[in-house]
Amino acid sequence: MRPFIAIALALLPLGCASTPAESPHELTPESSAQFLELDAELDALNDSTANLAKDYQAIQSTVLANADFSAKNTIDDTAAIDIYINENNVILVNGKNCKWQLGATLGHYKNELTSLPEGDYTQKVYGAEILTSVGKAAGLFYGYKTNGIFSTEAEAASATTKTEDGHLKYPTGITNKPYRNFSAGDVRFVDLSGDGIISEDDKTIIGDPNPDIYGNISTNLSYKRWSLDIIFKYSLGNDIYNYQRSQLESLNSFYNQTTAALNRWTCEGDKALLPRVMSPESEQWVNNERFSDRWIEDGSYLKLKKV
Repeated sequence: MRPFIAIALALLPLGCASTPAESPHELTPESSAQFLELDAELDALNDSTANLAKDYQAIQSTVLANADFSAKNTIDDTAAIDIYINENNVILVNGKNCKWQLGATLGHYKNELTSLPEGDYTQKVYGAEILTSVGKAAGLFYGYKTNGIFSTEAEAASATTKTEDGHLKYPTGITNKPYRNFSAGDVRFVDLSGDGIISEDDKTIIGDPNPDIYGNISTNLSYKRWSLDIIFKYSLGNDIYNYQRSQLESLNSFYNQTTAALNRWTCEGDKALLPRVMSPESEQWVNNERFSDRWIEDGSYLKLKKV
């Protein structure tokens, strides 16, 4: 059988999360609908046949979200594109005693929430904040953007034009001292609201756990009666939240820290990768360790799945 390349387009529903413990809404089974099915065939490599199969759209009309209530979400425009080589793989070497085959799959999907019964909301999961918002993908990371560490006090004092002393402000919630200054050694959070105060208004989407592409790579090498099969799994473009690092590089407690803490800010003029050590009990604490893009990393991987 000659090798061919097949391209399959499919609009796929999004899976559900766990059921909430309590809900003011009546729980109902998840439901979905499919429409616009299309089958087609076309000639491809070496007169082989490629199949453009079942192009369809699926709407997941009821999804149980992992929140304090049962969120009945309508999920639309969830598309997947899979490009793959046929099951027999491509034969790279086909000798009398030796044979080498190679195969691969490549996939992409997009999901979008189109309605929520009580509007957008966020959830706290191990210190991370997860956004559920109409018009956006599910499971987005929601927090603060950062732009390095203040190296000097002069740098910190010229961070904004919205305050009298030029410092960005941290709202304390204390009546007689409502604000603290971000000073040398503190994280330079991005003031998206432009008011000179680093608050809830400055939160934004800082990561997306959904990959750009994903799939498998397989190879088979045989020599006479011996055979070796290897399968790799990969994912590219997905973000992850590094909870461990958020604890071991927080620099706000007596817990053990990683050796990255050696690169913390310690004195005026330091060009540091990490902020200064600061206890939450200190009057200078401005919550440098809050959930931000400091803890978001590229989650792309290639791993050996089977030998």
